[in-house]
Amino acid sequence: MDRKIYVVGDIHGCYREIVALEKLISREAKDQGVHPFILSVGDLIDRGLESRQVVEHFARGMKEGTHGVVAGNHEVMFLEVIGAFRPDLFEAALERGSTIPLWYTSLLDQWKRNQDSFLRRGMNYEAVKAGAYRNWAYQGGEETLVSFGNRSYAGIDHLPIDAVRLLMDLPIYWQNEAIVITHALAEREDLAILRKAVKDSGLVENGDLARAVFSAIWNRHASLTPPDSQRLHISGHTPAEKPAMSKPRRRIMIDTACAFGYYLTAWSSVTGKFLSVKKS
Repeated sequence: MDRKIYVVGDIHGCYREIVALEKLISREAKDQGVHPFILSVGDLIDRGLESRQVVEHFARGMKEGTHGVVAGNHEVMFLEVIGAFRPDLFEAALERGSTIPLWYTSLLDQWKRNQDSFLRRGMNYEAVKAGAYRNWAYQGGEETLVSFGNRSYAGIDHLPIDAVRLLMDLPIYWQNEAIVITHALAEREDLAILRKAVKDSGLVENGDLARAVFSAIWNRHASLTPPDSQRLHISGHTPAEKPAMSKPRRRIMIDTACAFGYYLTAWSSVTGKFLSVKKS
């Protein structure tokens, strides 16, 4: 049977919902005579209570070739915190074959690049570290820490190296001939930069790469220009009660706010329709 793509919106630790949604996907795929390949737009973690289960579920699927994930802003924030507060885990992942992601800049490097600005705000590096930790924890990271067996703000005492490796190995985009996926509303020129950087990061200026990474991970403002002249662009990041599809802009936004009590949604490349489950 052919393998067909199903793109899932931001999961945010909603494990029961992704299991329920995959049952709907499997049912449709069987009826259509295809094998489903499930792609997440990122933000597997934070806010919901079962981030560990979601990470482990996708890790198994990625090993089996049934699942894929692109990096979301919550994965970015978590890896920044890990790099600053548990560099031993970061180094262990590198020793086991992971590489520093294209989309990652350590908090120390961010501090060095913007030192004057931080100092004007009265923030030395330790303050920047503490602020990043609090910001991530307040945006759902606390629930992620607890799901991995930590005592919330006490620190990162329990985190399996496989989870760190999964974060480090996430691509910033995924594409085939028909679709391209980024977490946020990447723009056309930024996608072009990222494609070039994936082939050889030395071909791209640091400032251009930083802007392109921001576009793919954080941007919420869509231009009128379609991100890709040939492919349908699918993203998450901006929660809404229902998915938004713009045919003229060749875009689908698929974060339907499951962690906020609404729905977890998938787009089917087989039928072009949406499948959803309500937050339980």
